[in-house]
Amino acid sequence: MKVVIVVLGLVIGLVSPPALADHRCEELHEAAWAGETGRLRSLLDEGEDVDCRDPEFGETALMDAAYWAEPEAAGVLLRYGAAVNARDYDGNTALDHVEMGWFDYFFLEDEEDPGFEARLDEVEELLVQAGGLYGEEF
Repeated sequence: MKVVIVVLGLVIGLVSPPALADHRCEELHEAAWAGETGRLRSLLDEGEDVDCRDPEFGETALMDAAYWAEPEAAGVLLRYGAAVNARDYDGNTALDHVEMGWFDYFFLEDEEDPGFEARLDEVEELLVQAGGLYGEEF
């Protein structure tokens, strides 16, 4: 009976196949780290879960936007209700991902992106204003 209901749901569009759902979550993450706010809004307006997780590390799209210093993307995700204090599988929050971005920026010295530092500061400020905490603060 359960199989018939799921198949019927797939046919009439009430249930998303897992592969499609995973692909859409992957698209959301890609849009977040690339700062593609229009694409983020489209995916979220179409019903993608704002807090869907990367299956390998458990990161949310907000964590990706934080690490890659994309304040506009972080703002969109927060406006759509992203959980500012969600934790990845290692217990890190989006603010922890900002710190990881700082570490990689300074030690890898990404000279191709001179605005990276200012954008990291902006993301950090957005997250703190939204009530963000570091993982060890819980």
